[in-house]
Amino acid sequence: MMRTDPFHRAANILRENQPAVAFTGAGVSAASGIPTFRAADGVWARFPVEEYGTADAFTRDPERCWKLFGELSRQLGDIRPNRAHQGLARLEEIGLLDAVITQNIDNLHQRAGSRRVIELHGTAATAHCPRCKRRFRSEELPTWPPAPRCPECRAVVRPDVVLFGDPMPVDAMEQAHRLIDAAGTVLAVGTSLQVLPASWLVLEAARRRVPVILVDPSPSPDARRAATVVLQAPAEEAIPALVEIFAA
Repeated sequence: MMRTDPFHRAANILRENQPAVAFTGAGVSAASGIPTFRAADGVWARFPVEEYGTADAFTRDPERCWKLFGELSRQLGDIRPNRAHQGLARLEEIGLLDAVITQNIDNLHQRAGSRRVIELHGTAATAHCPRCKRRFRSEELPTWPPAPRCPECRAVVRPDVVLFGDPMPVDAMEQAHRLIDAAGTVLAVGTSLQVLPASWLVLEAARRRVPVILVDPSPSPDARRAATVVLQAPAEEAIPALVEIFAA
């Protein structure tokens, strides 16, 4: 007899509606020790977005913005992928997940073994000089403070992340649209579906009646309405539980 609890229902959807694509947000990395941006104790509570997180703010005072970037670099240097990242990589390995589309900049999906990762908001793993366009790996940059400067032209280096006011990366958005358009299932993990325009990818899939499996311990009303089934648990618990069903 078919099991009807949410996890087995999600497993049946994932198995029967291929190809599947994951769409991940900050919640997938919370167990790795990265604070979410929008929580009461999150990044924007300590570094107000209008002062530190916009393209205009970087143009006005890049050294000030490096207070935020330096803190993120310090945190990202100390973290490791958690069971949610590892579980998504395992789903890809066993042929049940085609790709991961992520709003995160932490590079943890790749470090966990996911091979096809679309980074909608860029990555903190690389940076560039906005003046002479020289590119850097993050580990090549000196430890903040002070703000790292390009050794060629001495401009303040900028991480390859999408700040508020920046355009979304065209190539990443085009790849994401193609994946969502072809998807039979969308696995939305650790995202409130409130960060536009990225979340429109999932909402548009739901509008076309593509099954959406939502993993979120505290889903918003809008996210619930978009979901076919809700796994109301932290990502680091829900994704391994889902993987375990396929291993049984």
